[in-house]
Amino acid sequence: MYEKYQEAADALRHEQLGRKHSEALLKRVLSEIEERSEFILEERAEHDRMVEAYDLMNHKLQQSRSELASRENTIQELKAELKRHEREYNVAQKEILDLETQVTVLLKECRDVQLRCSGMGEVLDGDIIPGDVVQHNTESDADKVISEHLLTFRDIKGLVEQNVHLRSLVRDLSRHNEERDAELKESFKVELQKHIDEATSKVSVVLKRSEEQGRMIESLHSSVAMYKRLYEEAHKPRSDFSQSAEPILEDRRADLMLLIEGSQEATRKTHQQLVERAKNLEDDLVKSRSEVMSLRLERDKLAMESKFVRERLDSFIREYEHQRDEANGIRARNVEFTQLIIDYQRRLRESSDSLQASEENVRKLSMEVSILKHEREIMVNSEKRASEEVQSLSDRVRRLQASLDTIQSSQEARDDARAMERRMQDDYIRRTERDWAEAKAELQEERDRVRMLTLEKDKKIEHAMGQMDELRKELLMLCINCCFEARAAAAEARYSELKAKAESSGTKDVGLDASHTSISSMTEKLKEEMEKLKEEAQINKDYMQQYKQIAQVNEIALKQIEAAHEEYKSESEKKKKTLEAEILSLSEKVSELESDVILKSSEASSAVSAKEDALLAAQSDIERLNEESSMKTSQIVAMEFQINQLKEDLEKEHLRWRSAQDNYERQVILQSETIQELTKTSEALASVQAELVDLRRLANSQKAEKEELHTRWDTERLVLLESKNEAERKYNEMNEQNHILHKRLEELHVKFADRERSSAGISSSMISSEVKGENDLQNVINYLRRSKEIAETEICLLKQEKQRLQSQLDSALKASETAQSLLNAEREHSRTIMFSDEEFKSLQLQVREINLLRESNMQLREENKHNFEEYQKFREMAQKARMEIEELSSQLKEKQLQVDAYHKEVGLKNVEIMNLENKFTELLESSSKVSAAEHEQIKNDLQQTKEILRDTEADLVEKVNLVSELQAKVSQLTQELESRQLELRERDTKINDFLQMEANFKSENEKIRRLIIT
Repeated sequence: MYEKYQEAADALRHEQLGRKHSEALLKRVLSEIEERSEFILEERAEHDRMVEAYDLMNHKLQQSRSELASRENTIQELKAELKRHEREYNVAQKEILDLETQVTVLLKECRDVQLRCSGMGEVLDGDIIPGDVVQHNTESDADKVISEHLLTFRDIKGLVEQNVHLRSLVRDLSRHNEERDAELKESFKVELQKHIDEATSKVSVVLKRSEEQGRMIESLHSSVAMYKRLYEEAHKPRSDFSQSAEPILEDRRADLMLLIEGSQEATRKTHQQLVERAKNLEDDLVKSRSEVMSLRLERDKLAMESKFVRERLDSFIREYEHQRDEANGIRARNVEFTQLIIDYQRRLRESSDSLQASEENVRKLSMEVSILKHEREIMVNSEKRASEEVQSLSDRVRRLQASLDTIQSSQEARDDARAMERRMQDDYIRRTERDWAEAKAELQEERDRVRMLTLEKDKKIEHAMGQMDELRKELLMLCINCCFEARAAAAEARYSELKAKAESSGTKDVGLDASHTSISSMTEKLKEEMEKLKEEAQINKDYMQQYKQIAQVNEIALKQIEAAHEEYKSESEKKKKTLEAEILSLSEKVSELESDVILKSSEASSAVSAKEDALLAAQSDIERLNEESSMKTSQIVAMEFQINQLKEDLEKEHLRWRSAQDNYERQVILQSETIQELTKTSEALASVQAELVDLRRLANSQKAEKEELHTRWDTERLVLLESKNEAERKYNEMNEQNHILHKRLEELHVKFADRERSSAGISSSMISSEVKGENDLQNVINYLRRSKEIAETEICLLKQEKQRLQSQLDSALKASETAQSLLNAEREHSRTIMFSDEEFKSLQLQVREINLLRESNMQLREENKHNFEEYQKFREMAQKARMEIEELSSQLKEKQLQVDAYHKEVGLKNVEIMNLENKFTELLESSSKVSAAEHEQIKNDLQQTKEILRDTEADLVEKVNLVSELQAKVSQLTQELESRQLELRERDTKINDFLQMEANFKSENEKIRRLIIT
């Protein structure tokens, strides 16, 4: 009853201790959760800060992109306006040249018309003027016509209409240019929107990645917490058992005092029970030592089996439930262990003599404890170092993240610069194409002008031919007048003759009245005719004088026309030559422009393809770096969690070691009795080990014999196979020879029979020779038959030998199988004797811990490899960045040269503008008499061109400022590159330190593993 009461009290105390232990564990878990919650909250706050910083960076990037797009739009608009103004300027120049040519032509036409009008006026007035006076008056009248009637002349209206038509064409062209500019703006806006959409999609992808990383981190936190709980629940029963031993020892001391007062009969019974249990313990010790030896042998197998533990992670939850059931069974067994402890207490009463030996053992154990304390201090120092290294690694990771962000921003700036360069190249190509089109248009215009000039030349030639026809008609009229004058002279001569006749007739025939009347009538008629003829002669003279004056004027006009025609011919030939030279130069320029356009388009396409390849490579590198950075962050987080887990495991191991040390100090007192029994069991164990060694020797000898038999059988089998093959070959050869000989014999028999039939009377000498040949053949056949029989006997002997060897091999295999089965049975028996449930579970836990340590070491090695690879990649990235900076500097130099060329062009344009302004002033002075409205319009155009040129100068100043800003950015990028190079060097040193720390950590892990194994 007392024993049962004591057992019940012990069970109650055990349960109370278990509850206290579980409460302490729960409090510890609570405190750890609270400590980690602060760390998790800090990590979340840092993650939120990173997200906010990323959003700010994204917002700034979008703002900068929008600003860049607006600046690009303004630049393109200004360029379009500059081109439009250049075109307007060129058109105005062409119009001015056309006006100059038209004014000269009109002046010449006005002079010609004035000459004609002045000549006709003089003819109509009837004043007779000599030739020199006529020339002087015509010149003065032409000047008057030029000065007074030039603006009111009829052809100027046609010129005005032509100018109106040209202005309408200019307006249409300006509208067309504006429409094209609007289309270009719309296309640029669409491209800008596409770029913005792509940037937003990239930003959204990066945000999704960051969210996925956050989710992965949370899932890792949850999985780590789950594994920690499982590990703590697996270690609970052991800790319960270790803590339940403390009150039991106190109970033992109280029971010792009570049991000493017991009876001697109880002591005898207990002594007998102790003797029996000592024998059992001796047997158990023998079995345990044999099992320890087998465990050491199987430890290597367990190391191989630990590789398959990963596959059992899926069934870990089921095993966990099973472990709960086993924990309940272990609690039931703990009650049995309490009974065993009571028996050990009874033995302690009889083991007072063995205290001295136990004291010596205690001294040894104290030395070991001091060694363990020293190792524990080393572990604590290593833990501190590891925590400091973890903090330094986290700082490095943050620095790496910041450097990666700066690298990304610099890469984005490079992408923007490359896009700007690409756009500049596209604009340059478009400019060349437009210049080419403009040159073509100018060529076409020059050809049209040449055609117009040829048409005008033809018209003038036709006009001159018409004037020549009119002159011919006038000459005909002059010829008719000459005829009339000749007739008048003839009539005057006749009149004088008639007068003379009349006078002579008057003197001779005075007396004749009739004749006188007739003569008087005739004279009257003749007088009348004479007066008429005189009047007609006078009229003809007047006409002749008029025609002479007209002829003189016409001769002067013809001379002027011929001089003007010759001048026009010379001018037209000069213009033709100049136009042909200009057409040749323009065609050469067009060909050069076409070749330049083709070369530049090929260069631009190659450059664009190369830049696109470089952009794709840079984008792939950026994506790879982002992925690597994300992997690094995840790995660093995993490393931190692993380090925290290792810290917790080390703390738990430290607590276990403390509890084990306390239990060990308590069990030393209990084991003082068992030392003597262990000496006996050690002797028995030695004998059993010797037997095991003998059995192993027998097994090894049997294995060696088996291997020898295998080798012999293999060699004999090979020999038999070779002999069999040779015998078969010989047999086949003999069969072939027999077949050949049989054929020959048949042939000989046939021949012999034929010979006997055909030549019965052949001599006996021939018969004897044939008989000899037959004898020889029979000898050969006999020899072959004997060799065949010998081969058959050899084959039979070989078959018998093979059967004998096969039977020996079968017997040896059976013997080896029996020996193997005996060894396996002995191993299983020793394993069943050796292992108890708790020890097997503790071994499993140790194996799991070793596997976890190996996996952590493998992960650390892989992470070190990955860090080294990343370091190499960063170094390559730095080299690429250097190359890109060199390229940017070369591009900057080229752009500087372009800016200098632009400055030179601006100076040349200013000089041209000054010349044009002088020309415009001269033209304004010359065309002040044309019209006030056109004069004002030309002034407005001049002012507009001046304003446009000022705007272009301001744009050039802005471009120079942009180039200076780009230079400043390049200098900043070089500084950032130098800083990154310094960071890479620091990382190299840190990685070397980390490798050293890893080596130290590996050595400490090996020490921990040895401690766990011991």
